[in-house]
Amino acid sequence: MALGAAGRKFHVVRRSTAPAKEAEIQSGAADAQVSETSVWLAVLLAFLKALPDIFSSPPVETTGPAAPGLKEIGTPVSEALSNCTLVNVRNDEQIAASKLVESYKGGSLAVFFLTHWADFNSWEVAQKLRTALKQGWVNSSSLAIVGIGSSEAGRQFVEMLALPQDVLVFADDQAGCHEALRFSRGALPEYSETLNPYFRVFLMLLGIGSPGTIRTVLGGYFGDRSMEPEKTIWIDDALRQNAKAGRWPAKVPRLSDGQMVDFAEIGRGVWDDTFGTGGLRPMELATVRLQNMVGGILANWSKLAPADDELLVQQGGAVVLDSDSQAVYYYRDKGILTYAPVDETLTALKPGKVA
Repeated sequence: MALGAAGRKFHVVRRSTAPAKEAEIQSGAADAQVSETSVWLAVLLAFLKALPDIFSSPPVETTGPAAPGLKEIGTPVSEALSNCTLVNVRNDEQIAASKLVESYKGGSLAVFFLTHWADFNSWEVAQKLRTALKQGWVNSSSLAIVGIGSSEAGRQFVEMLALPQDVLVFADDQAGCHEALRFSRGALPEYSETLNPYFRVFLMLLGIGSPGTIRTVLGGYFGDRSMEPEKTIWIDDALRQNAKAGRWPAKVPRLSDGQMVDFAEIGRGVWDDTFGTGGLRPMELATVRLQNMVGGILANWSKLAPADDELLVQQGGAVVLDSDSQAVYYYRDKGILTYAPVDETLTALKPGKVA
């Protein structure tokens, strides 16, 4: 079975391209058939297991010092990161991840470990952080961003999302930090040698190894009128910045009168006449995601995506360290669009200071 993604085709079940002798092919044919059958059985069982919770919210787990993930790591965060090297995307300077953490002794630090540079999660987290910085909810000196992929791709990412120059942004080419911090490896990681990563991403969109994704996607279409104003400011900022960068759709017809309006000028105001001004209105978050996908991610896939396809399914998270470099907050992404809540993470950085 072959599927197309980002301009290339692939087999769902990976097949060896190395030459084999006729005798080896014949002797191994039965075993290969059994192996492939067991893989598809595992996929089916995973789907059936995820089905009852397919429209549920992401699962909740402790995020403080007693977080399950921190217990799995078993050592202080700085020690866990001792073998991980980061590259500053602005100047290509290498730095040990543990040194980055330890350099903030005397002050608190929030580190957002993004997914790869061409992922929905990374784009939305960066957009929310950009707005938080503009609003003064966080100081750039207390913030660091680590994304999966090359430093060159990271520079493209920073430019596309207009992140402030003083924000530290690092590339983790092989997701060494993510592995060290026990972040999720996505759907069916035990079959990473067999199932193609693009197919595993597709499974995650169905909720397999990505609990809460479908609920989150639908929420972007239907909205949430009870959402606090502080949690929707970033959407206006994202709509305007995407439109200014020429990402489709930059202009849409206003529902009340059909007149074409430019997001760069009016932002979320396009929905005011029809839905009023309270909460998250229908379609506005979905529109940001459409801009991110079409004009941002797909249009620049070759520039942003990691060289190793397996990293397409690697998930991220967030860690907040206190003045003694001890983790006081730890969140691991649950899957696609179920990433670390930026407002909650920043509140852990400065309790009571973030809306």
